[in-house]
Amino acid sequence: MSATFLNHHAVGHRFQQTETADEFVIQLPATVAADLDSFCQRKGIVGQSTLGNGLSRHCRFLNNLTNASNRSRECIHQFHPLIRFISHKLREIDEAFYPLVAVSVPASEMSSLPSGNYMFALRRWTFSGVREEEWLQSAVARVSDKILLPDEVAESLINVARVHGGDWIEASQLVAAEVASSCLDELERHLDEAYQRAKKRKQDENSDRLMFQLHGIDQHLQRRLDTLGKVLEEHARVGRHGLVKATQGRIDKLRALMGRKREQIQRRELIQPDDSPVCVGLIRLA
Repeated sequence: MSATFLNHHAVGHRFQQTETADEFVIQLPATVAADLDSFCQRKGIVGQSTLGNGLSRHCRFLNNLTNASNRSRECIHQFHPLIRFISHKLREIDEAFYPLVAVSVPASEMSSLPSGNYMFALRRWTFSGVREEEWLQSAVARVSDKILLPDEVAESLINVARVHGGDWIEASQLVAAEVASSCLDELERHLDEAYQRAKKRKQDENSDRLMFQLHGIDQHLQRRLDTLGKVLEEHARVGRHGLVKATQGRIDKLRALMGRKREQIQRRELIQPDDSPVCVGLIRLA
């Protein structure tokens, strides 16, 4: 995925394999490096990658997060900023696709589940309104019968795979493509339905927050107007015409400020939802 994106959309990049099979030297052109750096700042993930500085970096591609980056190399996995950035850019140009992974996990790490093959799908849901919320939503089913696991169990299995999983090289030979595809369809339907429910719930919550904030603004404005109104009347009573003018200016500025705040909040009346794929794959529990 990374090499394909760089070949098509990052002219002048460097993506050179070292003597180790899964290690590469990567250097992004200045424009792409700047875009990656800006993306990391917007998403609050600054410091998780040095590729945004435009310098060459030894990188290792992994299926799990157990290996941490260090001075000599940077570990790139499905949640790495570069992968998230590439997925974001591909969605913008309508070339998005799911990163695919296949991992093997010792059954002892998840004793609450029977051994076997499981299919998972992971999405990132974002709801931007009065408040911005983002989380990962997962779905997991047994490949053999397509029975969905409860959300808590699904999340636990994916987390165990993330921490303890290793590459499952034989996955494509042991799980037929049409079987995996059919199982993935079930996961997609489940996630789509759950997303629609979450979107409605978040819209209702957003409407409540909006009304609460507007009410707060109106109360604050009225209290300040009452106070300033009394001050203005007192200045007028004793003939302080300069202070009357100054107080009226304060009142006008306050109305304008609160008006802008109201408008800013009202523009968030409708949430901006986003349902972004993170990755899908197979987990072998054995």
